[in-house]
Amino acid sequence: MPQSNQPQELIDGYFLDNLTEEQSAELEALLLADKSLRDDFRMAAAIDAGPKQTAEDVSAVWEVDEVALQQSQLQRNAQKSSRSWSMVTLSLMVLVAIGGTFYWQNQQQHPQQAQTQTETESPTEAIAKLETISGRVTLLHNSTFFEATQGAEIYDGTTVTCPSGISSATIRTNDGSTISITPGTRLLFTQVEGQYRLSLEGGNFEADVQKQPEGRPMLVATPTANVVVLGTKLKLDLAADSTRLTVKHGQVEMKENQSNEKVLVATGETAVAQKGRPLNVKKVDDLFADDIEIISATYGAENSWVDVTQHVQKRTKKSRKINIRDYNRLAGDPIYLVVKTMIIKYKIDGVADEAEFLEDTEIVLPWPRK
Repeated sequence: MPQSNQPQELIDGYFLDNLTEEQSAELEALLLADKSLRDDFRMAAAIDAGPKQTAEDVSAVWEVDEVALQQSQLQRNAQKSSRSWSMVTLSLMVLVAIGGTFYWQNQQQHPQQAQTQTETESPTEAIAKLETISGRVTLLHNSTFFEATQGAEIYDGTTVTCPSGISSATIRTNDGSTISITPGTRLLFTQVEGQYRLSLEGGNFEADVQKQPEGRPMLVATPTANVVVLGTKLKLDLAADSTRLTVKHGQVEMKENQSNEKVLVATGETAVAQKGRPLNVKKVDDLFADDIEIISATYGAENSWVDVTQHVQKRTKKSRKINIRDYNRLAGDPIYLVVKTMIIKYKIDGVADEAEFLEDTEIVLPWPRK
């Protein structure tokens, strides 16, 4: 190699094992003086060690080789040995980076033996994928946000979000189940020993769940309920203080989190889990009442609210289900880029109550507390 070297040429030369004594010493000096170059060297070491390693994988050992560099340089200056200490320094750096690689790979191959700070290891393979996307959809994995694209893979521990506005997505899990989410929905995907465990953190979804393995039903958690799915078509709506389950085909177990009360919800039935209310199963067509009165309705978030009472009153007939899907069309968007809530005060058959609905979720007025 020529005597006047670019830093990247020196790094490449090191891993090709064709550096001279002077070039090794030059590379060591450059690495000590330039942190960004040290980062490049670590990445090159990771790539040289194996294709699975990434910058994130070796981040846990980066601080170690900073110390190794300083200690090696002190030893080198004290003993005045040109080539031997240069190679020791670089070799030590590579061993640290490669050691991180082998440690990471060992955790993937022997997760039961690895000591981790999490309950389970993330699988090396995706557990689902985004089959269709409309509008903006985001993925959150390992504290990093990504703009989702059609066909994007979903790994254990990934949260899929459809922000408020016009967005939707269909997710297909590896077992062939499909899950459709709408604006304002946040859904966390995890998998433990082949069992899907979802957490609905906001919004709603509809699912067509394939028959699940014996003893490993799909589990769905919300702030107010837990749902056990063996294989069925269902819809789950999360409101501010309740969870509504509607079963289109099959049978689903629902448990209210505070009381631990359980019910089985079958085809054509619906149930609402809400703190302080009994967990009753009703037929889907049991939505009608003799007298439904909308007292007031407000829509917004934080300090920005609009009165939508008249709009809701016009759409309310004899059914507790009110056909409003795009809340922003009622009186405009009171606050942009924030998930909003509609608060409805009402009476059913003369009994007053109040309910809250997250933006663009299905509105079904709960039977009032008696």
